[in-house]
Amino acid sequence: MKTIKIQVTQKDIDNGKPRDMGYCPIAMAIHRCRFRKAEVDNSVIHLHGYYSDEDPLPMPQTAKRFVKQFDAEKPVRPFTFSLKVP
Repeated sequence: MKTIKIQVTQKDIDNGKPRDMGYCPIAMAIHRCRFRKAEVDNSVIHLHGYYSDEDPLPMPQTAKRFVKQFDAEKPVRPFTFSLKVP
C-alpha cells in the first residue's frame, strides 16, 4: 500500500453537494489525485475503476467528522488527510 495526501480545498467545499457521494468535497479532492471516480459515504471511500468496490477504503476520523458536518450543512474548513491505497 502507498499513502497519498488528500487536500480538501475551499473550492471543493464551495462546489460540493451535501449528501451526494460523488460530489462530496472529499471525493472532489480525490479526483485531483488522478483517480477517475471516487464516492464517499459516512465512513468509507470507494475508488471505482481502481480499487475493488467490494472492499472500500476506511476513512480517518477527521474525514468522517468532516462528512458528518458537511452533510448536515454545518460550517466546515479546508483540511488535509492521508489515505492508504493499494
